[in-house]
Amino acid sequence: MDRRILEAYAIARWADTRHRDRKAYTANVVALGDFNLPVRAPGDRVYDALTKRGLHLPEHSTHVGGSNLNDDAHFDQMALFPGPVQDAIEQVGIFDFDGAVFRDLWRSGTDAQAKRFRAYVKYYLSDHRPLWMALKT
Repeated sequence: MDRRILEAYAIARWADTRHRDRKAYTANVVALGDFNLPVRAPGDRVYDALTKRGLHLPEHSTHVGGSNLNDDAHFDQMALFPGPVQDAIEQVGIFDFDGAVFRDLWRSGTDAQAKRFRAYVKYYLSDHRPLWMALKT
């Protein structure tokens, strides 16, 4: 867990440094990825490390559970600083590929078959659902 906290803080620190750098091409930084964030709330040590330097995590407008296939965690996040990008957000969501890929197999079969199917999907597709963001242009 300590490594996850340090990784989240390192990304937040890099993003903050880049965001404040007057010589950077742009101050608009979006940190996107698997932050191994089990709980998306203040008080969670990974969340606190990620937001300590000013990053904000916009609320997801679509809810399929979690960003992981087990629907129990929000590991994946988009983190950004207040300003033009945050002001331009129309929606942020999680793409539920369950209904688009192998639609008939997600809810069928025995528990053992479902377990094998999820293991297959994790290996050949992903164990995380993609995030998306719509911005006003």
